[in-house]
Amino acid sequence: MPTLLRVRDLTARFRRSGITAVDRVCFELDEGATLGIIGESGSGKTTLGRTLLGLQATDADLQGSILFRGTEILHANEDTLARIRGAGIALISQEPGLGLNPFIRIGGQIEEVLRAHTSLGKRERRQRAMDMIAAVGLRDGDIYFAYPHQLSGGQRQRAVIAQALAATPALLIADEPTSALDTVTQAEIISLLRKLRRSFQLAVIFITHDPRLLTKLTDRMFVMRAGRIVESGAARQICDCPEDPYTDRLLRFVPPYLNMS
Repeated sequence: MPTLLRVRDLTARFRRSGITAVDRVCFELDEGATLGIIGESGSGKTTLGRTLLGLQATDADLQGSILFRGTEILHANEDTLARIRGAGIALISQEPGLGLNPFIRIGGQIEEVLRAHTSLGKRERRQRAMDMIAAVGLRDGDIYFAYPHQLSGGQRQRAVIAQALAATPALLIADEPTSALDTVTQAEIISLLRKLRRSFQLAVIFITHDPRLLTKLTDRMFVMRAGRIVESGAARQICDCPEDPYTDRLLRFVPPYLNMS
């Protein structure tokens, strides 16, 4: 498969704190492939995910290279990033409320993505929005006209996923997308992401502190500690037989997870 994303010696250091959140990270991701990133809070995994979208903090000093389909995006201008965000790379965050405007109906928010990244007309945008709402397992008629506060946490996360995939991006970055949800809803969202990955032929980067989620969603994974990759390889192999002591500790302190097969 062609290489979708190539990251080389990526470093992100914050000037105010002096912290190096990402330290010479290198990896590649092919079209349609899946990659998991794990680590405890403060390991740099979320900073890495946001940097891939050009959403780094204003006081971050960045070095290295991020090539997305051959386009350098680490120091790209806002016009280039605006074209890539949503249509090329989409993000699902750990708090679904942050991805939704509380004053705009769900259908309208999905249509905003389509207006920015497609040439669809008004009627086509509405139909596409309703199709996406249905694709994530929500009743299109009810949810299309609802405001975010009228939805449960699980429904909001499904709406965020519909919004993220509306413009058919090639890469989805899911940053702790289930951490704010109850256990049953977490399982439902993971199952949904697995289904959508196949349906939309997505490449996925799944960021979490729970290694056991990765065996459900990803082929490969790497483990971050203090901004660096300390172990990488097949997700199942690392979770079954971790080689690095840090990975072993992460696995030991994760409680048994709900069956999501």
